[in-house]
Amino acid sequence: MTATLCSDVIFHFGLPPSFSALFNLKPSPKECLFLICKTVNLERNFPLASEASVRLSQEIRLAKCSRCRALKVIHGYGSSGKGGAIKAACLKLCVERKRSGMIRHFVKGEDFTPFTEDGRKAIEICPQLKTDIDYGRQNDGVTIILF
Repeated sequence: MTATLCSDVIFHFGLPPSFSALFNLKPSPKECLFLICKTVNLERNFPLASEASVRLSQEIRLAKCSRCRALKVIHGYGSSGKGGAIKAACLKLCVERKRSGMIRHFVKGEDFTPFTEDGRKAIEICPQLKTDIDYGRQNDGVTIILF
């Protein structure tokens, strides 16, 4: 798996498409899962929670349209040690988008482990996330969104 950095967005790619897929021939199921996970850093440039929420909404739409399997959101944990405003806004938006059917599932970084129901469900939906650096680390500063 390779990762490509493009400003503050990181793309994680699976297997590259074969020659046949480039010419619109019938690709194999593995080739259909080209873009696995996109990572976006919401805390870059220290935005207000409202600005970060608007950006996350845009990133969710873009990831879904791009047929990403997952979106990893870096929102930080906040300087107070109690959780930041960006994290709270992110989780609120995730609840709304899950309720509306825009996203399939989301898991907070602290629950992104094999020991929680949410963590296991995330891996069931997208097994490639097992190789993510934050899997099992209980990172309070990220949220994983699944499509």
